[in-house]
Amino acid sequence: MTTITFNKQKIHTIFFSHNKDNIADLIDLIHSNSHSHIEVWFNKYSLKYAYEIVCQLPTNYNKKLKSLLPASFNLEFDLLDKANDPVIKKTSEVVPLVFHTKDAVTDVVRYLKDEGRTDIIFVVDDNGCHIGIVTASQLMLANGEELLANIVTPSISCSTNTDQEKAAIILQKEDVNYLPVVNIQGQPVAIVEAKNVINIVQQEQTEDLELMMGIQQSDSKDLTYLQTSVMDHVRKRIFWIVGLAGVGIISGIII
Repeated sequence: MTTITFNKQKIHTIFFSHNKDNIADLIDLIHSNSHSHIEVWFNKYSLKYAYEIVCQLPTNYNKKLKSLLPASFNLEFDLLDKANDPVIKKTSEVVPLVFHTKDAVTDVVRYLKDEGRTDIIFVVDDNGCHIGIVTASQLMLANGEELLANIVTPSISCSTNTDQEKAAIILQKEDVNYLPVVNIQGQPVAIVEAKNVINIVQQEQTEDLELMMGIQQSDSKDLTYLQTSVMDHVRKRIFWIVGLAGVGIISGIII
């Protein structure tokens, strides 16, 4: 078998562009003997990226790629495969920053400056389990020698396979801007932001409205009512309209 190799930039493009040509390249990479490239890159990036890529592959390649992923990812996939609308699909694209309760504020601030990051951070215990979050504003107001354990804000979390609508309800009920997403071990792997809730609620309301009106569901659940094209609206309503027309004609004949 001929080994197919790709440079780092090419592999980056394959994993992040998600178009048909790059998926074909990924399949070529799986066919080749360069499996170490896949393992290295998937260990480097988040569960969300791994899940998105695996979902796009044909079943036979899907299974092959899963065999090359970290064991922890596969445990999550088993749960995600059983969920209809897992919240992991709506999490932020940014890979979350994780720090320990014993880390000092000054060290965290220095890291954020070096990395050019201003987003929130997760705080975990000795087992890597989620405890709470710390915002950039909290870090700026805290004493540099203070430990994260003293300023962390305990926060509720949800699992990767939690339904999107349920996650939206939790965010609204708790009145918070961020909802950490944890894996089976309770370790933070992603985050849902409040701005994502609007899209989730709009999507669920559109689906409920379509069901009430007897309209066929859209093939693309990511599109809202206003984003759906005119022809899609026609296709979804055509059976309903024809049915009503038929009933009207029959009623007219009887009358």
